[in-house]
Amino acid sequence: MIYFTLLMLVLAITAICRGPVLKHLSVPWFFIGWLPGELPWLFAALQIFGTVIFFLLADSIGIKEIVAVSIAAVTLLVWFNLHAKTWRAGAVFNTALRDLHGEKHELRSAKNAGIASPPVIHKRNWLRPFHYKREGVERIKNISYGNLSRNKLDIYRKAGADSTTARSPVLLHVHGGAWAIGHKHQQALPLINYLAQNGWICVDINYRLAPKHPYPACLIDIKKAIVWIKENIGHYGGNPDFIAITGESAGGHLCALAALTCNNPQFQPGFETSDTQVQAAIPVYGVYDFTNHQRDGSLMQKFLEKYVMPQPFANDIEGWKNASPVYQINNPNLPIFVIHGDKDCVVPVEQARDFVRQLKQRNKAITLYAEIPGAQHGFDIFHSVRTEFHVEAIGTFLHHCFSTDPLNKN
Repeated sequence: MIYFTLLMLVLAITAICRGPVLKHLSVPWFFIGWLPGELPWLFAALQIFGTVIFFLLADSIGIKEIVAVSIAAVTLLVWFNLHAKTWRAGAVFNTALRDLHGEKHELRSAKNAGIASPPVIHKRNWLRPFHYKREGVERIKNISYGNLSRNKLDIYRKAGADSTTARSPVLLHVHGGAWAIGHKHQQALPLINYLAQNGWICVDINYRLAPKHPYPACLIDIKKAIVWIKENIGHYGGNPDFIAITGESAGGHLCALAALTCNNPQFQPGFETSDTQVQAAIPVYGVYDFTNHQRDGSLMQKFLEKYVMPQPFANDIEGWKNASPVYQINNPNLPIFVIHGDKDCVVPVEQARDFVRQLKQRNKAITLYAEIPGAQHGFDIFHSVRTEFHVEAIGTFLHHCFSTDPLNKN
């Protein structure tokens, strides 16, 4: 009876992973389908193990057992289909990156990637989804970049790197968590450790969280971190002349907004004249429009009014627009790589599509977009097939931006 109950639960989960997103159930849909959708091979292995145990313990093979194995076979086929679909991410990233090198670009070419040798997908890291450490990478913890308790950062770099041995390009990472939760050293660890192992300096920061500290406190802290990097990263082997920024979800929003509002004194109180310009941005499944002008049916605006923004939307429409990256595209000259999953049930993919459409009309630098088939919100937090392609694609994009940046003094 327990096995049958578990089988029906598995059947329901596979239906959620494969089926369309029910927007009014988007949050539970995410939590139920997140891990199974990104790690279908693992759930298939667990199911095979459970089925073997079930038959070993069965007294005889009857109708009940035949029905059970039939249901198990159907769900295993779904897991196989979901796993096969994860490999499509490689072709999507490859297509997105062709604008960097033309039609001859190959995503897994170590020569083109520069920092990606050998390609990460060959290491089969997706078979160890929660193993993040990489050989030769050190983490320097809890460095203060400001005078507040949340103004702390970690630096990831090759062990032994310092100001006398390297001037490595820098990636600033902004964690997600709905602007209200989250902590450095929780997200994007596959990306951070991969880049650090391949010669980058990665800076992972905390920032003030809502509702105790409403927006724009979070954005101000990110800009403080950028200033700190420009003034201090050289002591750790970093190159202050090249800073890229990335983040996921709320971090994707803040990443895009910080990049598009560089040197805006409105968001730099007390350091209005400091340089907060970055050289590249990679927002991942971010929120780009707080005003929800597309009326996509999400609950995001209600959440923002209750927990994040200092004023309701109706009372401060301009303030909400100023907090929306889609309204801050003022003819920038900034390489941007936007990444989103088409199965994201927390932040609708339509936000990314609209943001990219407007960027391509007004951004003077290159704008890339990868819409990952089958990818859920948070797909890159742990190692998976999609994550390996994702990490390698970002490495390729960043290496291109760094190697072609006119201010690169390396």
